[in-house]
Amino acid sequence: AFHEMGYQVDAFDASSAMVELARQHTGLPVQLMTFSEIDGKAQYDGIWCCASLLHVPSSELPKVMQKIADALKPGGVWYVSFKY
Repeated sequence: AFHEMGYQVDAFDASSAMVELARQHTGLPVQLMTFSEIDGKAQYDGIWCCASLLHVPSSELPKVMQKIADALKPGGVWYVSFKY
């Protein structure tokens, strides 16, 4: 949906099956990686994490969230949702 609205999208998933499905469905170069592998610094205007961080073990969540925050540009938007 973001790509169709004209946004430049970097997409990834930790599941090779989901990466392949996402590539086929979107035509985008979806990467195979985990949240802990994010290494960008002030790279993104917006980050969308819709019910996906639930796959991160709670002990790793603070470090992963810091990595994501570091990848966001100042003033950027970060959407996060969690299943309860």
